[in-house]
Amino acid sequence: MTELLRQLERMRSEMVPDSELRGARSYLVGSFPRSIETPEQIAQQVARARLRGLPDDYVIRYRDRLSAVTAAQLRIAARRYLTTDRMAVVVVGDGPQLLPRLRAIAPVRIVDVEGRPLTEGDLAPRAAGAFAWAAERIAAATFTYRVLLQGNPFGEETRRLERATENGRDVWRITTATSLGPIGRQDDTTTIDAATLAPLRVRQGGVLQGQQVFVRLDYAEGRVRGQAQTPQQGGPRAITIDTTVAAGTLDDNELGAVMVALPFATGARWSLPVFAGGEAALKTYTVSVAAEESVTVPAGTFACWRVEVTGGPVPVTFFVTKDAPYSVVKLELQGTPLAFELTQRN
Repeated sequence: MTELLRQLERMRSEMVPDSELRGARSYLVGSFPRSIETPEQIAQQVARARLRGLPDDYVIRYRDRLSAVTAAQLRIAARRYLTTDRMAVVVVGDGPQLLPRLRAIAPVRIVDVEGRPLTEGDLAPRAAGAFAWAAERIAAATFTYRVLLQGNPFGEETRRLERATENGRDVWRITTATSLGPIGRQDDTTTIDAATLAPLRVRQGGVLQGQQVFVRLDYAEGRVRGQAQTPQQGGPRAITIDTTVAAGTLDDNELGAVMVALPFATGARWSLPVFAGGEAALKTYTVSVAAEESVTVPAGTFACWRVEVTGGPVPVTFFVTKDAPYSVVKLELQGTPLAFELTQRN
């Protein structure tokens, strides 16, 4: 953060070197076509320009105008708009670790993902709210889902739940294999305590966007330890994980399997602590029962709870059967054209 503010101040006081300016211009001009590939993207660009009161030809002339920007113009704009004493910087991450360092730089205001004010005490890991999981609803089975992209077949996911005993402990093993067309594939096995649904171990691996990825986590004595490798531009990012987790914390890989064990009722709402290994972050997922719906998928027509889940990378809607055998029959990733539909349960 200190370096970011220093660089912003340099933009106000110094000329950007020609080589850096050329590189930035080339990247922005070259990447712009990818933001207007579909009618929806074009409409978003035009709507954004209208909302900001920009000229009607703003989108059409964007690349030409960008190519003409000079270092002198950049410095004038920086002096006018990049005033650090009026700047608000949004920092997302591990609150307890970041807060002391951020306070040494500038005043800090803490909010949740929806912008509601929090106190420093709210950042401490907390156990899940007081409710009893209906763990008996989880049953050994194999689920096969088709993956749809804009309604067209795009891939497949198979999830198998099997009961086992490890060192005298009753556990569930959740084995999932996911194939997403050209995006890649992923396999994982998540082991959880059968009584409490607490995560014990995660072993995940695959290839996404041409990069090798994995998550290897072990949960014990109030901590999670392990390593992860996640895809990013320029090559995979390696993460070492060793942090505390509160009682009642779930792993994000088990959520789809244990969702059926929530005590559903119209209007019910829960806040669940969830650890996301790929991000090395403890999050709070909000799970809300929105409605009762009849849902038709290749496996049949089912009376379902419509369950909205927020707090993860994107909001997700689960459709969970109201009657046994309890299953997630459909899953929609909001804001994306992806959906998962149950084709078979064995």
